[in-house]
Amino acid sequence: MHNRREYSVIDAPSILGLRPTGVELLPKALRAAGLLERLNAEYGGIVAPSSPYNHSRDEETKLLNA
Repeated sequence: MHNRREYSVIDAPSILGLRPTGVELLPKALRAAGLLERLNAEYGGIVAPSSPYNHSRDEETKLLNA
């Protein structure tokens, strides 16, 4: 019996609530570097951000892009 694992990788680009600095490009860079092939994984698609980056803080919470 083989203990074979199968993987799917999804892109979930994020600026981590801060500001766009390039970290949001990491999923694409990892795929370009061969992550899927190294894991023998399939590409599962992208989870897009729910809203575009906003430079304004939320008035109630004072958070950026909560």
